[in-house]
Amino acid sequence: MKTGLLSQRVQKKACRFFENEEGFLGGDASALLIKAIPETLTLEPGWSGEQTLQQLGGKVRLCGLRNGGCRSVEFDGVVYIEGGLEERILEL
Repeated sequence: MKTGLLSQRVQKKACRFFENEEGFLGGDASALLIKAIPETLTLEPGWSGEQTLQQLGGKVRLCGLRNGGCRSVEFDGVVYIEGGLEERILEL
């Protein structure tokens, strides 16, 4: 994967997705490039499914189901949480 402008473009596209699909106001969303996706893996726009995350080396855990639940994914020892964060806090 090329770096520099490509990475910035991908991050901006992800931010726009969050703003348009998740209800964030313009400029309020941020995105972090966690893992480069090989060109051999075809993805649909939106959230990555569990199988895709596992193919990229992620360890996926589902949190409680109340209020929609959440999902955590661990890459290289770092845990990322998405979805109903209040569920994850209650579990801790």
